[in-house]
Amino acid sequence: INTSVSKLEEFYRNQYAYFLKFGLKLQEREMFELTPANTGEFFHSALDQLIKRVNQLGLRLNELSQAQLDELINEVVDNVSQAPQFMILASSARMQYLHRQLKRTVQQMSYALQRQSRYTPARPIQTEVLFGQIQDQQGLDGLVFDLPDHHQVRVRGKIDRIDEFNTGTGDYLGVVDYKSSEHEFKFGEAYYGLAMQMLTYLNAVEQNLDK
Repeated sequence: INTSVSKLEEFYRNQYAYFLKFGLKLQEREMFELTPANTGEFFHSALDQLIKRVNQLGLRLNELSQAQLDELINEVVDNVSQAPQFMILASSARMQYLHRQLKRTVQQMSYALQRQSRYTPARPIQTEVLFGQIQDQQGLDGLVFDLPDHHQVRVRGKIDRIDEFNTGTGDYLGVVDYKSSEHEFKFGEAYYGLAMQMLTYLNAVEQNLDK
């Protein structure tokens, strides 16, 4: 079985819904509208490009002036808005208003990340890190779990961000996953397979330390 951690979580949450979606491959009718999934993708893309641009400049977020950060935010939001799936944001006055709201949210998130960077030695070193094979893209080694009778479960995924910080006791890596709503990690949900994402990402990074 080749799968992702989100699919596994969906299976443990509701096996019948999993069967309808991935067994029968039922899908909702596509509508020309901005969905919560679209807005989440917009935020992910904008933050990904922002961190990449800061790293390309050889700087850290906390080293940027307000004017520099605003300039980068404008640049990445304009880039993201040109993607085909976000063309709807220019289709009407209402959508243009929503586009401005999305941009303000990206600004708020970027300002928060900059404030956060002033209080931690952690520095983003990579974004959108693949592990396993996703479509035609091969990332870091995926996680492989052996089952009886020579079966395997191979888990793939994409880590939003990997941070690094160095201390006198050693070098450390941390994983960051962007969420558009509040999430609290609960060990009980992890135990029952409902919240395995962060643990799986940490496991994938640990298995690929040599890379």
